[in-house]
Amino acid sequence: MILLALLVLPIVSANWTFEINMVPPRLHNTAFNIATWMVPMEGYDSDAFDTVTVFSAIMMVSATLYAVLRLQQIHRASAQATQPLLSTIGRFNLAILGYLITSVVATLTFTFMNVGKIWSAFGVLHNLMEAAMLVTMTCRAAPKYDQSGQIVLFLYVMVIMAVVILLPWPLDALFFKWQGLVLDIALSLHLWRLVVHNRQAAALLPFSEEKGHAVTPVHRHLAILAVGATLHSLGNILVTMDNAMILWLIFQYMYAVVFPMYAFYCVIEPTGSRILWYEPSFPTEALITLISAIVATSSVVTGIIRSAMATHAAP
Repeated sequence: MILLALLVLPIVSANWTFEINMVPPRLHNTAFNIATWMVPMEGYDSDAFDTVTVFSAIMMVSATLYAVLRLQQIHRASAQATQPLLSTIGRFNLAILGYLITSVVATLTFTFMNVGKIWSAFGVLHNLMEAAMLVTMTCRAAPKYDQSGQIVLFLYVMVIMAVVILLPWPLDALFFKWQGLVLDIALSLHLWRLVVHNRQAAALLPFSEEKGHAVTPVHRHLAILAVGATLHSLGNILVTMDNAMILWLIFQYMYAVVFPMYAFYCVIEPTGSRILWYEPSFPTEALITLISAIVATSSVVTGIIRSAMATHAAP
């Protein structure tokens, strides 16, 4: 941590208001008059932008409340009613609930202050829960790594926020966007990996029924998460590559679709006990991380080039 700060400080300089020259101008939040990470976009329509953001927030709050209340109801009716909620729903579903709640917080704060350095203190919690889901998936079959996973999550938050605080505009925005994209893409790939793993396992099991009805295989429910994560990743990639109004509207609207999908999964798989977890494999984890980093880096670089071209083309 200290070494990272020492490496970043020479870039920042001693002047805390320092900003790199020849960068696109950024917008200021009208409610609090604070600098944001938003840059002017052609065809910007504040009514449409604010409407889709508020709509997404309403959908996310509603879905999250329903999922939390439903899981609490299931927990109170279970044999573990006197124990913590974790004992009934499991760590994976608990991480998803945390993801839903932190995403609601990030979206509500975005509604009032827009994305920016100050907002990142809330936004990093959204990313933290994505990282928690990744740690849960990769360590679930190897409990001996649990404590290491918790340490990794703590260090993740501390390092990310230290770098964002120290870096000037626009490096702070680019770094935060890049690491968020890496997590989004890695989460998508790991969820599809989990779907495939459970689908292959289901093919070896006999057909099962419950009260005369066929039981839906768990991999089909996991596919809901995988599709949701993929949609979120694609939307994030699009707004990273091009600062277009229509792309921002699509990305924000996806929040109203994706996070209710996560909530729906929690309701139909309230315990997560049917999931078969894959064994951790360092080569596979490294490959997924590398692919995620390459795609994220390519998206950010494309966005920088397009932004620079738009800035120099402006009169």
